Amino acid sequence: MSHQNAKTLSSGRSSLFSYASDPLNLRVIEVAEHFAAVMKAVGYTVKPHSPQALRQLPTVPTLRKLQICAHLELVCTWLNELKAEGGTENIRDSYSEKALLQKAMKHFGLMVDEQFWKVFENHLVTEIYGDNMIQLYRTLNFYELTGYSILDLSMNEWYVLWQRPQRIIEAMMTHGNRVIQANIPLAELPIPKHLNLEIYDSGETEPFVPRAAIVEFRHIAALKTTWQGPAVALICTSEGSLVAEGDEARNIRFV
Repeated sequence: MSHQNAKTLSSGRSSLFSYASDPLNLRVIEVAEHFAAVMKAVGYTVKPHSPQALRQLPTVPTLRKLQICAHLELVCTWLNELKAEGGTENIRDSYSEKALLQKAMKHFGLMVDEQFWKVFENHLVTEIYGDNMIQLYRTLNFYELTGYSILDLSMNEWYVLWQRPQRIIEAMMTHGNRVIQANIPLAELPIPKHLNLEIYDSGETEPFVPRAAIVEFRHIAALKTTWQGPAVALICTSEGSLVAEGDEARNIRFV
């Protein structure tokens, strides 16, 4: 990030002086901005940070900041590896969600039954969850469905960002635990189509303009570290589409 940008972000806001004086805060911003540039090269437009993210950054624990930097840098590394492996000049020419997902699984030492790849589709949002349902990876096409910045997504828990029906949350936990405990290689995810509503005001617009998306889960599968071992994580796919913004998003109802 340029000196001028740092000056602009910190001037006139006492809450940002601590941000500007901490080199780690500046590094987080620089990494997020680089990630946004790489995402643009891939074909996705996403903002690196929002006004609220910059205000929040000084309060984020040091370990979490380091984890954010490590994850974003790792994804950029994977994309550059795909570019080198494909012998292409443009990252977008060598990029696919499947290839990137396979990079992530190799990094985490995870494997999935071959049945999963037979139902995998590049346009689906695919997520990997580890211990305690902590998300380890999410395909980049997810950024098409959200207006949040990279740092908003990186620093906040999902329930701070979105409203989702309680029955859907409970069903997700139930099916996730069942797949891991029973070591299920692949199953359809029988969760009803539902709405996800953005509820976090990032300060990007005045007034806040939320988005609503319809989400439909597809498949779920156990992940292992060895073929004969127990399930230690899970992978699931879903399809989403934006259906409303602003007041329309707040008032929409889905049956």
